[in-house]
Amino acid sequence: MTFPILQETDLPVLGSKCERSDIDFKAMVDSSDTLELAKGIAALANTVGGSVVIGASTRGSQLLDYPGIAKKDAGKIPEAYEKAATNRCRPAPQVASNVLPRGSRVVVVINIWPAAVHTATLAPIGFSINQSVEGARLLVHAWAFPSEWDRILASYIPTNSVHQTT
Repeated sequence: MTFPILQETDLPVLGSKCERSDIDFKAMVDSSDTLELAKGIAALANTVGGSVVIGASTRGSQLLDYPGIAKKDAGKIPEAYEKAATNRCRPAPQVASNVLPRGSRVVVVINIWPAAVHTATLAPIGFSINQSVEGARLLVHAWAFPSEWDRILASYIPTNSVHQTT
């Protein structure tokens, strides 16, 4: 894959495998669901980086086409990813977007750089789960770390240090 994807010629060729750790193909995204956007950002940033390509058509594990999305729908997507990275990810990873024309439609590409590129440590990038519980005056705020970090960190915690209370 060409990273970052900056122009149409950088897009993966049709027919290529679409289940990869460095790219995520989507037909469309909900730009208001910042939790889902942040989870995708953190997952790519905690590996080798990669791109989210919005406006792609897949079947199974094969890339079929780039039908694109309506230009009016594409306008909010880059800003939504940038806000999700800034407001929900710690440390905030570097993201940049490109809108590639496809006739009367567009393909939106969000390029996400790996965490090690812009942080001095190998700390994982987590995402904030900041949700209110319906019917209650409770706000849940927690951090989650995707990818292999949970398994790696768990291997450093001695099993006898976990205490259960009843």
